[in-house]
Amino acid sequence: MSTAFTSPANAIWQTLLDEITIAYSERRQALGQSAYSAADGKDIQAASYWTTLQNWLETYCTSFIDHDNGPLTDEMDAFLYFTLDNWRAAAGLNASGFRRSVDGTTMLYGQMQAGDAIGPWIFEDLQKGFGALQQTVKAGSFSGTRKIGAANGGDQPVYDPENPGANSRGYLPYMEALSEYAYAGSSQTAQSVFDNHSRIFRYEEFWYDTALYRSQGNITVSGVAPLSHSWKLYLIAYSRYDIPPFGTGATWFFDTYNDFLYAPTDGILCRVEENVAPSTDTSHSIAVGSLVQPSWPYPPGTGTDAGRGYYTKDLNFLLIWDFTNA
Repeated sequence: MSTAFTSPANAIWQTLLDEITIAYSERRQALGQSAYSAADGKDIQAASYWTTLQNWLETYCTSFIDHDNGPLTDEMDAFLYFTLDNWRAAAGLNASGFRRSVDGTTMLYGQMQAGDAIGPWIFEDLQKGFGALQQTVKAGSFSGTRKIGAANGGDQPVYDPENPGANSRGYLPYMEALSEYAYAGSSQTAQSVFDNHSRIFRYEEFWYDTALYRSQGNITVSGVAPLSHSWKLYLIAYSRYDIPPFGTGATWFFDTYNDFLYAPTDGILCRVEENVAPSTDTSHSIAVGSLVQPSWPYPPGTGTDAGRGYYTKDLNFLLIWDFTNA
């Protein structure tokens, strides 16, 4: 658990400098940047020493998640990152930026300039700025296998034109049976996209295609900074995408198939798994999915297709950092 920064009031400057150096280094590493160590003989009287820290905060705060208002957008279809303004608000900084002063009494705002006084307000603002940066997102990847069962009905008629009252679903069970037979006998193939769905395609008066797809494997993230953190895995899935040669704009309806802790909806981020215990591991892997045959969607209307399932777009790990000081 992070420890509060030391109050600058009557504190030893070296203690404050050491904490700021560690905070800077850890948050750099969280973004995949190099660790930072203060060089011997560094001139802390120079404005450039302080502007390096201030400029980094104002530049890279937007690479951290706005945990006050997020981690997701209101539409829940993306992660919510800090803007400069929202980071300043979350940190408790002035809306105009860092405090600076020439005489130590009158406060101005902006990054430090040559001739400015060095006072406790500089440490306070840096502590607040670093303290607000707590969460990042790192993309994961899926590696696994998939089974496929598909059948093309050869334009099987939906109904007999000579007998319009005939059962319009007469050929659908036949095509479903073909796909199920193919699925049961299919071999697992390597897959890098996590998807599970079934589909029925109909064009005007003909049944055209049925298909079953289901994958299983591992969602993995690597290259995580070796700093204490917990994590949550989110995915965003499509419910509308193109599958040649069946044309474009195929509409899909989600069904969880028992693969998720929380059921996704169209274009919504879904939390799959989380680990609340602090870890310094640089990689994490979660087993997902199964190869049990998907169930069929409700048959479509004339000139449409139907499906149930999901096709992943992004697999993201929300990293919640337990930095030394916050």
